[in-house]
Parts: sequence; C-alpha cells; structure tokens
Amino acid sequence: MSRPFRVYLPLALALPLALGGTFALGATASAAGAAPTAPCTAATAQVKQLSSAVTGLGNALSATPPDAVKLGQTAGNLMDAVIAAVNAGCLPALPTPSGPPTPANAHQCLVDEVQLRQATLGIIAAGIATPPNLSAALQAATALASALTALNSDACLPVSLPVPTVPPAAPPV
Repeated sequence: MSRPFRVYLPLALALPLALGGTFALGATASAAGAAPTAPCTAATAQVKQLSSAVTGLGNALSATPPDAVKLGQTAGNLMDAVIAAVNAGCLPALPTPSGPPTPANAHQCLVDEVQLRQATLGIIAAGIATPPNLSAALQAATALASALTALNSDACLPVSLPVPTVPPAAPPV
C-alpha cells in the first residue's frame, strides 16, 4: 500500500524558498531592469488563493473528528499560498543579506508570517507522522489561528483572512 505524496511535493520544492527567501530558474532579471510589481489588493489572485487555502484548512478542522492527514494536505496548500503571496509582494519576503527596503510594519508582518509558516509546517508534520497525530495537528492549528489573527490585526494584507475555529482536542481513548 502506498500513500500519494502529490500534495507534499510542492512543499518540498517550496522549502528552499521558505528557507532561502529567493530561488531562480533560468534567466534572472537585474534589479535595475525588473518591472515594478502591481499593488496587492483584495482582488489579487494570490490574496484570493491565500484566503481560499485558510478557508480549506478551516473546513478540514471543522470535520468531526478532524482527519490529521487531510489537515496536513490542506496545510500544504496553505504553505503554497503563503509563498505565492510573498512572491507577489503581498507579504514581506524572508530576510536576505541584501534585501530591498521594507515598509514600516514589515518587521512585524514578517514575524507574523514566520509564525504562520511554522504553524503550517507543524500541521503538515502531524499529518505525515506514522500514525498521523491529531493532537499535534490541533495544537499547531491553534498556533496557526493565532498567527492569522496577528496578520489581520497588523494589517499585513489588504484584506483580513478568515481565522479557522480549532476544535478542542478529543480526550485520549
């Protein structure tokens, strides 16, 4: 019996982005010749993708009982959406030695984003554990809800993201 890992492959490819901040394939544009990016709005595809991914995770959390594997898969979608939002300029990029200047609240938004990534990876780890660990997934989901609340209160995006309701952990059987 084999488990499909199609959801985790994008995460494996995206992990160097998350750790290194940048990744290039093929030709790269120089800083002077790079085209300016469009402003991030509520209608930006990456903001919509991020909102949809959070909603998907919330739906997975609302199942009775939540499925740790499904939580891991939806958290993988969320990680992809966070990276897409960073690449679109909607969220600040992880720091690099010679990064561009950042807006005034970029530091706090970066802290919020790192907490969001950490919680998302915690849900993924719980979902791929053998056996999947629902308690750890719910604990990481609680941290994720806190990170989303912080992103919203710090106005890091032009739209507030939905914050999923995390069910209480079931008592041990």
